[in-house]
Amino acid sequence: MSADQPKPRFEPPPWEREAFERFQRDQGAAKAREDLNTAVRAVREVPETGAMGQSEAPAPHTESGVVAPVAAAPAQEAETDPRISDAHIDSMLIQLRGEEPSARTTNMPLVNSVTAFLALTGTFIVVQSAVLFGDANASGTSSTLLAATLSFMVLMTGIGFLVAAVMLFRKYHQ
Repeated sequence: MSADQPKPRFEPPPWEREAFERFQRDQGAAKAREDLNTAVRAVREVPETGAMGQSEAPAPHTESGVVAPVAAAPAQEAETDPRISDAHIDSMLIQLRGEEPSARTTNMPLVNSVTAFLALTGTFIVVQSAVLFGDANASGTSSTLLAATLSFMVLMTGIGFLVAAVMLFRKYHQ
């Protein structure tokens, strides 16, 4: 093999291929977790400011090699706490949530029609269960027991429809 030729890629034996692939996946996942933890630590730590308020820490590089801009932290916040507080992070997340477009507004006619359908169907089924129980013949005990059991099952189905309508209404109208 000459110095010009590239080295062949390591190929594990066929009986160890699965273990080798699992090992590579585990290493990749561990590296991804480590990179994520490093990024979280970098976000939470505020770089120390220099004389003119500029950050003395080097700007982070992205995977494409482009330098990402670093926002200089206010001097007041850097003096009191070297990290970003959890309350500040929570307020930023709430602000971001407010900026996100709501997908619920586009689906409201569909949600309202499904809610109305469930409520009407549930009401109809509850009424039919009462009619079924009322029509039970009191002369035969087994037929009365069967009619009561069936009407109870129909009643529970109707109540299930009504509960689904209420849950759907509450989820999309809060």
